[in-house]
Amino acid sequence: MTTIPHEEHVSAAIERFAALPDEVEACAALQRAQNREIEELRASNERLEHELGAVPDQVAARLTGAIERIGSAHAKRDVVSMVTRQLTPIIDVARSIEESVLSRRELEEIIGEVRQRVLTLLRLLGVEVLEAEPGDPFDPTTMCPRQRSVTTDESCHRTVAAVLHPGFRFEGALIRAQDVAVYDAHYEAEGTR
Repeated sequence: MTTIPHEEHVSAAIERFAALPDEVEACAALQRAQNREIEELRASNERLEHELGAVPDQVAARLTGAIERIGSAHAKRDVVSMVTRQLTPIIDVARSIEESVLSRRELEEIIGEVRQRVLTLLRLLGVEVLEAEPGDPFDPTTMCPRQRSVTTDESCHRTVAAVLHPGFRFEGALIRAQDVAVYDAHYEAEGTR
């Protein structure tokens, strides 16, 4: 039997048509695999976007921390430098006192200068120096009565007679109360009752 060339083409077309469902299924499987890959890539992309979105915040937090550490190191250096500059003359004065004989007046002047330098240093550090004036009302929240000064003047009762030692407050917190002498107009000495 001789085959007609046209028949060969028809037979080949029929064979290909018969194989078409298998090819269609292979294409569909390939499409499903590609869809899965696309979904995985999308999910991976979303994770990366989320993670990268957090990166600026993390970087900012790290930079802020580094800046604070650098700032605190500079601040610490500045404070140490300031304290040293304020205390150096006090150390020099102490050395001078050790090496010489001073009159009482000279010694009082030096001690007054030392006191002022220390108070100035505390103020520079942000410490509030509490020193009431004689006649100010006694305030038990910032003062500690260390001496009683008897008076007959009723208007002076429970007022400051003298500040014995200053008090200190930092950022609203009392570090040390002022030691004061307080007038007492109601005090009766023993044996006068």
